[in-house]
Amino acid sequence: MTNDMLLLSVSIVGNIILNISIETILSIVAIFISIIIPLFQHFWNKKMHSDDLETEFYKDIFKEYLIKRIPEARIRIHYNNKKLDGTNKLIDVLNNLRRDILFFRFNDRTYYDELCKLLQNLEDKLVNRTGNMNDSEYIKFYEEVDKDIHSIYEVIMKKYAGKK
Repeated sequence: MTNDMLLLSVSIVGNIILNISIETILSIVAIFISIIIPLFQHFWNKKMHSDDLETEFYKDIFKEYLIKRIPEARIRIHYNNKKLDGTNKLIDVLNNLRRDILFFRFNDRTYYDELCKLLQNLEDKLVNRTGNMNDSEYIKFYEEVDKDIHSIYEVIMKKYAGKK
């Protein structure tokens, strides 16, 4: 019987050690999870707050330009008696937008530089193409201006949507 008792005792001790090990591992995992989850939530909330703040800046800076100012200024450009006219309003709008996006010069320099380059290129195109032109030149110019405006909108919307 002593052999049986000894085997039973070894088996019980082995089970106790195994239970202690599983319990210890589960306790360590629980402690780890209880530390990691609050840290993750803290950083996630901080990022969400930053994103919300940037969204407000976007609305303040771009909403009026994208919905009203640029389209209205674009409509004023017309071809009259072989002469391009009405570009000054869009040039003014592009200048004002470039000034209004100065926030991004300090917040996201790459984005600021990219957007300024698009605005400046369109402005240069408008300044350089005033005056006389023929019908085919006007059609080409019209398409280029629309393409440039589309590129500006695309860069703004990609950044706004977080795809930058």
